[in-house]
Amino acid sequence: MKKYRDGGDISINGIIKSLVNKHELYKVRELWEEFFKELDQNDLDPKIIPHANPKKTYMEYDFDNEGLKKKKTYKTFGNDVSNFRKKKSK
Repeated sequence: MKKYRDGGDISINGIIKSLVNKHELYKVRELWEEFFKELDQNDLDPKIIPHANPKKTYMEYDFDNEGLKKKKTYKTFGNDVSNFRKKKSK
């Protein structure tokens, strides 16, 4: 995984968790937009790939320094947000 912010590693789940904590009242759609911005700020070159079924729309981003790409669907992102919110409320 690429190195970010002063040489420290930040995982994709770490970014999502941070967004959930920072924007507690945001809906998943709003967090999806913030997720894109965060990936872009970390030079991960995000691209949204639309699909006829919005839940299958996905975001593709750089994963490492050797050109490997990863993707996260909107549905999976929504599940991740829900899981982090549940953990936070316990």
